[in-house]
Amino acid sequence: MEKNTTASKAFHMGNPPIGELRFKPPEPAEPWSGTFDATKPGQQCIQKDYLFKQLSGNEDCLNLNIYTTELPPEHQKPKPVMVFIHGGGFVVGSNSNDIYGPEFLLKEDVVLVCINYRLGVLGFLKLDDPSLGVYGNMAFKDMVLALKWVQDNIKDYNGDPDNVTIFGESAGSVSVHLLTLSPLTKGLFHKAIAQSGSSLNGWAQCQKNVAQQYARFTGCDSKDEKVMLEHFQKLTREEIYSGQHELDKIDKFSNIDRYAGWVVEPPSPNAFLSKPPAEIIASGDYHHVPLMMGYNNCEGMLYEGVVAKKNRHKYWTVPEINVPVALDLEDGSEVKRDLGEKIVKFYLGEGPYSIEKHLLDLYDLMSDNCFSWGIYQAARNHAKHNTTPVYLYRFSYESHLNMYKHLNKITAPGVSHADDLGYLFNTIFRLKIKPGSLEDTAQKTVCRLWANFARHGNPTPNSDDLLNVKWLPVENDVVNFLDIGEELQPLANPEQERFEFWNTIYRTHPTTAKLI
Repeated sequence: MEKNTTASKAFHMGNPPIGELRFKPPEPAEPWSGTFDATKPGQQCIQKDYLFKQLSGNEDCLNLNIYTTELPPEHQKPKPVMVFIHGGGFVVGSNSNDIYGPEFLLKEDVVLVCINYRLGVLGFLKLDDPSLGVYGNMAFKDMVLALKWVQDNIKDYNGDPDNVTIFGESAGSVSVHLLTLSPLTKGLFHKAIAQSGSSLNGWAQCQKNVAQQYARFTGCDSKDEKVMLEHFQKLTREEIYSGQHELDKIDKFSNIDRYAGWVVEPPSPNAFLSKPPAEIIASGDYHHVPLMMGYNNCEGMLYEGVVAKKNRHKYWTVPEINVPVALDLEDGSEVKRDLGEKIVKFYLGEGPYSIEKHLLDLYDLMSDNCFSWGIYQAARNHAKHNTTPVYLYRFSYESHLNMYKHLNKITAPGVSHADDLGYLFNTIFRLKIKPGSLEDTAQKTVCRLWANFARHGNPTPNSDDLLNVKWLPVENDVVNFLDIGEELQPLANPEQERFEFWNTIYRTHPTTAKLI
């Protein structure tokens, strides 16, 4: 940390969601008297550590880190606040400053907040019996609680509660998008940045109720949901994770049923989401805040780390795994198999197929299917309704800051999912940045774009030493976007042929057809 940087960490925003509170909406933290030591990192939610492969974290994870360069003297103008929501597929990740170090963004004179939320079954379990009050979406309600905490307290850290920008990556990006759609968040933030994820991505939705399956994995044979809930609320940390690990084994490909993600709740004043996101977007009835959305130019590289390399051939040998779950086609049906084959042929051409010949094509297929198309359509449709601007980007910087790509020893050209994080945050994986290098300029440029948006709702309000272009918002008849690479290039209508291919497919589906 720089000498003039104040780092306040691990403020508890909520009571530990344990015992009878497990799987229930979060409760605000109880007040305390005396001095609270917030200089140490808080616990992450229960998960297996990405590096050391050991079980870590606990349920007392509802905390947030605050980073500011100075505490407020009298009469000083408060700084813009940027609240970051981490990714990890809703099953791993945390607000740790090993990955999300604040130094880069603090140089842009903002206050940075990084939040935690419940993961896996703890954050997303859903039961059908309404009397039990386990509706799913607990993780998103944790985020709402964090934003309320920021509204109540951020002025004490020189932050402006009237200028709060939420931003997130991957699952955090989906969360940001959902927060703009939820009725629970009115007035809690004023701008939003969604990096590599939208609520229209199929993997973002909780696609099946796994309560009975999880009960069996944790030693409960009852099908009575009340009995199951009582059983779940007594599980130890190790038992919670062991059962979830069994669920994870069947959740490896882009379109296989997922148990962690958004669900539609019964309508109530406390529902985070009571309509499908596509329906809310099409209605225009959501929070009209300035919105910035985008994707990396080779998101599909993610699957080098998520899917074992020995299984990559399944994308063409079992082509129906490429068919979006949103289309609700019957497993094993001829129509699903035929559509899967159509998708494979569009991207890979005629067979025979091999990783050596078709790896880049496979990256494109997975990029569009799992990320890019859904982000593009979300931006395009928000622009139709928003009374505030919508900005779209494609991230194409390639340098030593591309964290995920280098960790997984990927040598193919392109910017992987999660590679943009190294340009915004100081991580334990990065090399030292040399002044004047590509990495130095790239990191400063990206932080300037993001911070400008947080300050003004416009990423390029004026030209300066880093930014010499005008980033145009998306319009009804033209999808403007900025390609963010070694040069900043204002362009229009990205990936036209590829995105139109998916438009044609989704026009057959009643929920998404209204967005095409």
